[in-house]
Amino acid sequence: MRSQTPAPVMRADLGGMRVALVHANPWQTWRPVPPYGLYRLRTALEDSGAVVTIVDPYLERPEDEAEGHLTTRLRELAPDLVGFSLRVVDTLVPVETTDGADTSSDSTPLLRQIRGLVDAARRGAPDATFVVGGAAFPTAPQMLLDALGVDLGILGNGEAAVVDLAHRIRTSAPLSGVDGLVHRGCTLPVRPATAALATTTRRDPLFAPVFSAPVRTRTGCGMFCSYCTSSNTSGVNANYSLDLVLDEIGEVVDRSREIGVVGDIHFADEELNLPTEDHAVAVLQGIVDRGYAPDLRWSGYLNPRPFSDRLAELVKATNGFPEITVDSAVDSVLVANRRPVRRRHLDQLVDVLVRHEVTSVLNIMFGMPGETWETALETVAWARQVPEAVQVTWGVGVRILPGLPVSRIAAVEPQHVYAGAGPSFEEPSLYCPLGPPRAVGRRLNELLGGRPNVHGIPSGESIWKSTGVIAVAYRLVAAGVDVDTWVREVVDVASTAGPVSTRLLKSVDLIARWNDRPDLAEATPLSPAPAPPVHR
Repeated sequence: MRSQTPAPVMRADLGGMRVALVHANPWQTWRPVPPYGLYRLRTALEDSGAVVTIVDPYLERPEDEAEGHLTTRLRELAPDLVGFSLRVVDTLVPVETTDGADTSSDSTPLLRQIRGLVDAARRGAPDATFVVGGAAFPTAPQMLLDALGVDLGILGNGEAAVVDLAHRIRTSAPLSGVDGLVHRGCTLPVRPATAALATTTRRDPLFAPVFSAPVRTRTGCGMFCSYCTSSNTSGVNANYSLDLVLDEIGEVVDRSREIGVVGDIHFADEELNLPTEDHAVAVLQGIVDRGYAPDLRWSGYLNPRPFSDRLAELVKATNGFPEITVDSAVDSVLVANRRPVRRRHLDQLVDVLVRHEVTSVLNIMFGMPGETWETALETVAWARQVPEAVQVTWGVGVRILPGLPVSRIAAVEPQHVYAGAGPSFEEPSLYCPLGPPRAVGRRLNELLGGRPNVHGIPSGESIWKSTGVIAVAYRLVAAGVDVDTWVREVVDVASTAGPVSTRLLKSVDLIARWNDRPDLAEATPLSPAPAPPVHR
């Protein structure tokens, strides 16, 4: 399977048309990230003359004020078109701590809050056309449209589709033929849109690369894994313009150099090295050729294959931190979950990583379809022999979201379903044939203990309960806060956050410096830099 070159976004006459783009992500309260997809849509719409405003309700206001804030903002903006980005509909971490009931789940459904935002938007813009899209939308498009009460959605890259849609709304033209457009109630298959920007993404200056600055190099995935929200759009692949990707990386590096920090990039691709590694090699070689590497570090999701010596050399040369989806070390489990990887590829991968001294993490998922305790113990034995130079993380259970292949498996194996009745956006249902997921996690902690490079499931409260201070820091910086308030509401809170205090202090310091507030940065004490982040 090879990647195509996406067509560029065509411009239309949208002069003066008002568009509001809503980052419908309740998780912004705890883990605020840039609305990168909306930045790309805004860039395309503005290039056609539209007046575009991004509203990020759960970042701009505390959680209990988000809906009212959105209603107020839309009344002020009076948009003709409102787009909602469904980045996540669930936190998708089945077992985050060993504390709690054996059969319970730590995964948090977010659809009720998202539906609350859509209802709030209707109160603020009752005459506007609504459309949804985003990374979570392909999971079950028709179910999500029904659940939200929205008639239109966009599969795939929305840059060209939203411009075309806006133009047709403005001219009262029929909506049929918009690339990737899904109509509520229509069950005909829709091919995901792939058209991409012909310019770099225009970002808001507010967001510091606390959790890394996202950059997309391509779209689509070459796999059809049983548990993945990308499985319904796999097979449609397109590489973005190499020069534009490098230009976008350069913008982050330039800003990082201005304030004296290393630029953190996260390649926001499904898998950076699929369906082949050629594009990844070209991007990393471009980073070297343009001189970005000394001031850059990056993370990204990669498949265990292809992963050549050449790719490993470039990962090392560009300060990369690949997060590699291993899942299992047993061929029968990999086959059952439609993973195009086998045990021999994992062994070859570890050899390449060690020889080239690549800092990396291998991610294992216990309790997928086809798993037994025999296969789990085989994967445990494999993980224990991974050299200490390579990090290993693991999780237990699979979140059963409607529309994914695992939901069909769970329907015929209800004895392996926990924390809910089955596939659901509103219950945190898990699939785990090894038994109650949290109990399995405790046993695996014992089996995998004693290896310094193998990270288990911790006890105690989730670390995300301590990270709300990051959203507070963004709100205060945007409001032009004074130093005393910053110390009281940000520094003092971050300093008492236990094991994550060091990272939180470093994060809020970066937010201050990124937004040209050296006075706030000077009031923020720092501890030694933490290890590279793991995007679990």
